[in-house]
Amino acid sequence: MELQDDREGRGIAAGRPLLWVLGILAASVLLGAALGPAVFNAALRLGRHVPVLQWLRDVEFERVVSRIVTVSVVVLGLLTIRRSGLRGLPDVGYPRRPGWWRPVLRGLLVGVASMAVTVGLGFLMGAYSLRGGWAVALARKIVPTLVGALLIGLIEEGFFRGLIFGTLSRRAGFLSALVLSSLIFSLAHFLKPEPPCGVVYAHWWSGFALGAHVFSRLDLTWNSFPFSLNLFAMGAVLCVFCRRHGDVYFIAGLHAGWVWMLQAGRVCFARPNPEHLLWLFGPTDLVSKGYMALFMLIAFLAVAVLMRPKGEAGA
Repeated sequence: MELQDDREGRGIAAGRPLLWVLGILAASVLLGAALGPAVFNAALRLGRHVPVLQWLRDVEFERVVSRIVTVSVVVLGLLTIRRSGLRGLPDVGYPRRPGWWRPVLRGLLVGVASMAVTVGLGFLMGAYSLRGGWAVALARKIVPTLVGALLIGLIEEGFFRGLIFGTLSRRAGFLSALVLSSLIFSLAHFLKPEPPCGVVYAHWWSGFALGAHVFSRLDLTWNSFPFSLNLFAMGAVLCVFCRRHGDVYFIAGLHAGWVWMLQAGRVCFARPNPEHLLWLFGPTDLVSKGYMALFMLIAFLAVAVLMRPKGEAGA
């Protein structure tokens, strides 16, 4: 990816942003572990004493810590981005230009349509069935899940493709950067600790104790292989599209569209018989757990590889 090539002269190719990312991640994890117990206990108290906030009584400790880490990454990243050697959003794939929202919207529509076809095939093949009251449930969640999906797409693409892939591609070349950044992208989705026993009262050390369970969702068997493979393939597809477009606007929308439709699919459809077409759709109502999603991603990869890079349309 050739984003802001003049950055070479400012030391960015030397890997300074990657060191900055590691520092931000380390600081955010420490903040999550340190602040998590106080925030969690406060949430429980509010849930017990404020009727409208009763839902806070069901919040999970590890989810609170994860949210603090996520917020800390964003806040610390924005506050210290100048010190990283980056000038700002243009250096992570978001150049300032009028009409920037158009490729985001185009990617969103493509992502929604492609994932809808994938899930729809599962319904037609009998892998999924409609849940009772799916229309009402979808109407309630369609807007908040869209907002969440857009935030995920915009933040993760700027981080994984704009920053990590962009920096690695200048140091190690396109293919190595694609493989390494896609491996990091895949692995990051398993960094969700699940302690064997739920936390009902958090002590000061409870957040640090989660470190022993940070990879608890990584099932080192064939059960997790399709999901991890799909995540790697998704990262590769987004890297190739990023290189072709020269920015991350389109892939941010594409990423958001996939996430949005995955969440909508879980609201609308259930997996009545997990053994039916197990290898194709996986054991759960999440289509990304099976190989059907991989076939879709391979099709996207073929399109991305055959695309002319931006600026060569008239060549």
